[in-house]
Amino acid sequence: MPRFATIVISIALVGCTTTDETAEQIGARARGYRDLDQINARAFLTAQHQGNPLVNVWADELAGDPYRALSTGSSAPGAILEGGMLVKEMLDPDGGAPLLTVMVRQPAGYDPVNGDWWYGRLNADGSATNAAFVGKVGFCIGCHSGAAGGDHLFGVAADNLTP
Repeated sequence: MPRFATIVISIALVGCTTTDETAEQIGARARGYRDLDQINARAFLTAQHQGNPLVNVWADELAGDPYRALSTGSSAPGAILEGGMLVKEMLDPDGGAPLLTVMVRQPAGYDPVNGDWWYGRLNADGSATNAAFVGKVGFCIGCHSGAAGGDHLFGVAADNLTP
């Protein structure tokens, strides 16, 4: 009986640790977003993020080229590979630290109906603004489902892309 209890506890801890580590790793990667590839040449207004409507978009090496291709109309859904990350820097109108919205492509099966994307609304230090705003976030999914033909992504205007 004690051995069985130990196995059950170990399985429960592994599940929690994996989830926590993934969120922490994503937050750590997002915190360094300014070392990623900036997609847009100039900050631009977006209607999706009230309160912080002026944004910049950053992408890691797995997401940059496919995201640029989406913005020019030449990308196919699924082009951003597992682990690919996009960070939208939402600038504070008063000059304070930005908020970050983050999307990371997860392994197939994570959330297939919604493109297997992990969503997060993070502080500039990579921590969640609210524990409910990381993972399968309803208000993120609701908005991004409108862009399903573009891999649940909204592009940047082609005339605002960095080279």
